[in-house]
Amino acid sequence: MVDFYKRDALHYVVYDLEPLTTAALAAKAHGEDWFHAATPGSPCVELAIDWLTPFALGQKTHDEFVHSVVAFDAARARAGLKGYAGPWEPGTSLHLYQLAALADPKYTSTVQQIPQNPVEPPRIGWCS
Repeated sequence: MVDFYKRDALHYVVYDLEPLTTAALAAKAHGEDWFHAATPGSPCVELAIDWLTPFALGQKTHDEFVHSVVAFDAARARAGLKGYAGPWEPGTSLHLYQLAALADPKYTSTVQQIPQNPVEPPRIGWCS
């Protein structure tokens, strides 16, 4: 969530939650519940995914990077790079919710409501 408040981008919320959810699934296979369990100073993964859900379902919208405090984001936006301006695409969260549904079946209905033709997320980071 730090990335959201610093970079004002749901792209980074999904980017952060996918590996956390994958790790929670690996822990689940060994009898541990990392998905629902909070750690000292950090909420559980479930809480973060629940926060994102209204955006994934299109009930809320968000324009990406509008209030980012990261200079690099502003430079990318000025250069016109895809994904650094405009509305966030809910379809980019489909994979995250598919993983979340494996951790908790309550997300199955969310998966069914997210656009099934996910938009390719913008290539942001070192591998761009």
